[in-house]
Amino acid sequence: MSDQERRRFHRIEFDVKVELSQHGLHWQSELADISLKGLLLDGKLPDSCSTVEPILVKVALSDQTIITMKTEVAHQSDRGVGLSCLTIDVESIRHLRRLVELNLGSAEKAERELAELIQ
Repeated sequence: MSDQERRRFHRIEFDVKVELSQHGLHWQSELADISLKGLLLDGKLPDSCSTVEPILVKVALSDQTIITMKTEVAHQSDRGVGLSCLTIDVESIRHLRRLVELNLGSAEKAERELAELIQ
C-alpha cells in the first residue's frame, strides 16, 4: 500500500512562508504542504529549537486570513520537517477547511476529512 493510499488527509501543496515560534524563539520557514492533520516544512528547524516542545505555526493566506495551530514535530528528514497539529482555533479550522475544499473541489470530501479528524 502506498503512502497516498494510507493517508487519510489530503495534502495540499502550498508554497508560502510561515512564521514559527517556541519559547521566545521566532523564525520563518517555507511551507511545502498542509492538511487538516498538520503540515510539512521545507528545510530544517533551527538548532535552538526543541523537537519535544510544541511549536506555534502561523500560515498567512492573506493579510486578514491566518491559520494558527500549535504543533509537534512528527518527523524530520533531509526533505523537511513534518509537524502534527495539536490544537487549532475555530477560525483557523474554518480557513483550513475552505482551503481543503477548494483544492479537493468538493465540500463533501472536505467534510469527510473533517469527520476523520474528530474520530
